[in-house]
Amino acid sequence: MLVAVVLLRSVLSLRGYLYLDDFAFRYWAATSPFGTEYLLRSYGGHVNPVGLAVQWVMQVVFPGSYLALALYSLTMFALALGIFAAIVWEVTGSRGASILAVALAGVSLFGFEVTVWWAASIYAAAFQVFLLLTVYAAIRAVRDRKSLWTYVGVAGGAGMVLSFSRGSLGAVLVFGLAAALPLVQGRPLGLREAFMRARALWVALAAVAVLGGVLVLASADRVTPQGFSVGAMPGYAWRLLVLNVLPALWGGPWRWFELPPQEWPPILANPAPMWWAVWFAAILTMIALVAVIVKIPSLRLLVAVVFGYVFAVLVLAGVARAGALVGSVAYRYTFDLVWPLTLLMVLGVFPALNQARRVWRPGVVVMSLIVVSALMSTVVPARDWAANPGKEYMANAVSGFAQIPTGQTVIDQGVPFDLIDTGLMAPYANARTVMTPQPGAPEFGLVARDALWGWAEDGSVEEQKVVGPTSVPGPDPDCGYRVTDVPRSVPLDGKLIAWDFYARVAYFSGTDTT
Repeated sequence: MLVAVVLLRSVLSLRGYLYLDDFAFRYWAATSPFGTEYLLRSYGGHVNPVGLAVQWVMQVVFPGSYLALALYSLTMFALALGIFAAIVWEVTGSRGASILAVALAGVSLFGFEVTVWWAASIYAAAFQVFLLLTVYAAIRAVRDRKSLWTYVGVAGGAGMVLSFSRGSLGAVLVFGLAAALPLVQGRPLGLREAFMRARALWVALAAVAVLGGVLVLASADRVTPQGFSVGAMPGYAWRLLVLNVLPALWGGPWRWFELPPQEWPPILANPAPMWWAVWFAAILTMIALVAVIVKIPSLRLLVAVVFGYVFAVLVLAGVARAGALVGSVAYRYTFDLVWPLTLLMVLGVFPALNQARRVWRPGVVVMSLIVVSALMSTVVPARDWAANPGKEYMANAVSGFAQIPTGQTVIDQGVPFDLIDTGLMAPYANARTVMTPQPGAPEFGLVARDALWGWAEDGSVEEQKVVGPTSVPGPDPDCGYRVTDVPRSVPLDGKLIAWDFYARVAYFSGTDTT
């Protein structure tokens, strides 16, 4: 099952390409020395040294390669699924439970963006591995009481906080799961006993979480978006819950809003489930929760821990996104919920070790239907992602590098709006950002001599010209406007708005300046 799920994700990921923020991260790695200034660089409030370190190494070893980034993301996803299967095995001792857990988490729409889009995977890939590794280590630490697992857990905790801006919250989830999972004689340990069984681990994790939070707050360029208001938080968190979380629990969202580019076909899609489907998912969730609380008392604390984490994630997402220009309800903001929610769902069907109850076979059928539903929900975003014209644009651009004469400086220019949205990423919506990380890219500068080389709308290299008002005839019959050590103005035969423009300056008489 693990192999099948990873192969499916591989097909979806490898058919796509870089998009939007991906080019900015790649440009940073290509133009920055490796050090703390680079590793702690904030991007929209995100601080993720692990992801930036991976980006830098990939740029050095495989310059400009989308394939390398995609394979890294897929490898980390496979590791996360493998560790998750091991966690379920530790709790249930059931191969069937582990297989079902991998299937549910592997095809869930919670994990789509973070396995195919590098801008999400740059923080999510490592965070998920470290989170699950820490959970596994915590389970072994409270059960076996061996110091080895304390060291593994602390290392995993450090990885969490260095991978994702809200990584410190992961430490809270780890402790909650260790206390709530039925780990000893089919019952949960509870908060006090779980703490006493692995005090060194919890003290160290708490310290790591606090230090990680301080690091994020000290390094982040901002925590809340422009236009943030406390009053907008509940509404945004509610939309995430009903449009994102609840439908995904049951194999949704079933319907998508495809973000409309200017000219290219859609590349990204946000969940937009039908209103009746939201109600259906909400009612099913309430019925399932009541059944678990009433019929399986050993999972009551786990229900509280899991939905407490859901609430915390929604609140932090509200802090980071409420009031933003783009109030997206995308799954990249809730991706980590898949692990505790799936764990709860599987334990609702399969008994833990040393529990008298049997496997609930109708529940296995329901979970299988959820897997099928999730696969159907994947069709639209997978189709859009695979249709990304950015791959062809970059292929045309890179193949044309050889046409530009060696040593020829190229002046920066814009790129298609649908490749990098100028409204969202103005500082990076240019050819310098997109082309520089590619092997063989020309050198960019403020002045180009002899010829003006650049890129057409389809990415192909072309010799360009400056179009605009030209100079009026000058006073010098032989030279037009003689250049000396005294500054002078050259009037144009048309008007320009107050903006930055390129000028073509001709040094020989008889040639227009534009």
